[in-house]
Amino acid sequence: MRSIKGAKEGGKKVTASPKKKKKSVAKKRAAPKADAGPRPKKAKKAVLHIPGASIEQVRARVTAIVNSSDADEVTVKQVRAKLEDWLDADLQGHKDAIRELVMDALDSK
Repeated sequence: MRSIKGAKEGGKKVTASPKKKKKSVAKKRAAPKADAGPRPKKAKKAVLHIPGASIEQVRARVTAIVNSSDADEVTVKQVRAKLEDWLDADLQGHKDAIRELVMDALDSK
């Protein structure tokens, strides 16, 4: 019988399991670019698929709501609520797109 390092005697069977070797994988890093300054952010286009209104109509309405409100006090939730009243539709699923439209309207104000 082969003795196993660390095995205890006394009737208990101790079996050795083969140890697995970990493979070292070298990760390739991209070479730094000479002009590695901050990248300009790409403008995202808001996408709304709301029956009865085009994105241009919604954008115009959001701009009108933001312009008629105090820029320091208006919230995206308030704008969304006014859009829901205008369209008579639930816009919960369009929060991100509406937020983009509101931010664009505030930036142009």
